[in-house]
Amino acid sequence: MKPSKSATIFIFDLLILYGSFFGVFVHYEGFVAISYKANILMAFVALMWFIIAVNSSIVSMSTETRMSTIFKDTLLGYSVLSVGVIGAVSVFGNFAPNNNLILWPLLFGLCISSLMRFVFLVCARHFVSEGYQQKHVLLLGGGRVAEKALNQIVGSRHLGYRLYGVLSDDYHKSLPKGFYLGKLDRFSEIVRSGAVDEVIIALPLRLETMIVEMVNKCDHEGIRVRIVPDFFRIICNRAVLDRLGDIPLIGIRTEPLSLLKNRIVKRTFDICFSLIVLLILSPFLSVDHSPDQVHVPGACLFQAEPGGRQQPGV
Repeated sequence: MKPSKSATIFIFDLLILYGSFFGVFVHYEGFVAISYKANILMAFVALMWFIIAVNSSIVSMSTETRMSTIFKDTLLGYSVLSVGVIGAVSVFGNFAPNNNLILWPLLFGLCISSLMRFVFLVCARHFVSEGYQQKHVLLLGGGRVAEKALNQIVGSRHLGYRLYGVLSDDYHKSLPKGFYLGKLDRFSEIVRSGAVDEVIIALPLRLETMIVEMVNKCDHEGIRVRIVPDFFRIICNRAVLDRLGDIPLIGIRTEPLSLLKNRIVKRTFDICFSLIVLLILSPFLSVDHSPDQVHVPGACLFQAEPGGRQQPGV
């Protein structure tokens, strides 16, 4: 399924934010006139959310998106929004007396926006699995890579794909007979028929010349092409596409701190370690400044001893 319209989700997010701020304001202040400063703050919230939406995928969703990814993006977006709003109120206003009017709407907005995305994802997957906006896919290949792709297409209807058929020169029993359409030489015929919306190529790399010809044919017919790497088993879920000049590179190992859970663990360790160090050093850092302990003037750690002409002080 194609990603949902970002503008629709953006508008719903703004309605949720404005509704949360208005509801909390009425709860604490009642139905009174809203000051111009509050209206300026709401315009600033809309501007901040627009900047966040443009520079992230927080308002882009599809049936292939994981709920954990959606919640992570929403949490990060609201974290940035909260920092911006609190900073603006602290600089241009007074945050302490109005903390309830600011923090509670942001918390309600986070919860309601996450719930809205969850409901949308569940409903979208249900409609797609029932046949709405499904694409007819032609699968090319008969090896283990093609078998994996076939099982994923057939077993995950909510992804928005419906298997049209399989073309392979090496037919074996694992391929379903009802979907086997013949050998690869029928490719041009099927593509020209217009019955296919998308082609997934799961052929070995030794057939590179044939793959290039198939891609060019699909481009000519206006059909989208996807290629399953022959070495997909060694590629993790978080592979990164990079470039070395004109050569595309696939990064298999990602940096540990690029994962959200690792950043949370590191930040928790930093805070706990700092607290432990402060607790250990607190007896040495505490100095008693009570008057009955200081008998003579001088520094607290280096006190002078009284001395006369014959006995100089230290």
